[in-house]
Amino acid sequence: MTIPIVLEDGNRFFVPVNQQNQEGANVFFDYSADDLGVVVKGSTSFALQKDRALKTVTQLMGSSELFNQFMNQYGLEYLIDNLDIKGKDQLIKDAKQFTQEQQAARQSQSQPDPRIMQQQQEYGLKIKQLQLSQAELSLKEKEIETKREIEMLKLAESKTRANAEIQNSAIDAHVKVADHVLKHEDQTHKHTIDVMKVHR
Repeated sequence: MTIPIVLEDGNRFFVPVNQQNQEGANVFFDYSADDLGVVVKGSTSFALQKDRALKTVTQLMGSSELFNQFMNQYGLEYLIDNLDIKGKDQLIKDAKQFTQEQQAARQSQSQPDPRIMQQQQEYGLKIKQLQLSQAELSLKEKEIETKREIEMLKLAESKTRANAEIQNSAIDAHVKVADHVLKHEDQTHKHTIDVMKVHR
């Protein structure tokens, strides 16, 4: 014969009565059947209340996704506790262990894998190095383009100067030719005047 013991946290266990238990302690109830005269049993209203409570919870789980998620994570023991089935106490213990395992699994999944974090850091470093290399290459290309533009400007300036010098040389040549022609005409005019003076 055993009697159920319910602790404050809701856990249950059965204690053998009037026999040697596993811990070696003796629990004896030495009462005759007529000494107490108490009969304890669940009433019909209590069974109905449990049934209604269970139906209410299942309806809420069907209508509220958030409540359904909560009950699936934390309410499994409550649901089993409101069932009248054989082996319920063991099932509650298994459900408690199952819930703890599920919570531990979720926590381990939420923690990032150090290897993945290292790979992500290495990948990020490679990306930064690639971006830096591209920036350096772009800067060098701009420097080359700038030097090329400067050389083109210098070349254009040299051509302009050469053209100006050619034009100045041509002008100087025309001036010299014109001056020579004027001098020649002036000499010719003077000679003509001198000849006319002699013939008078």
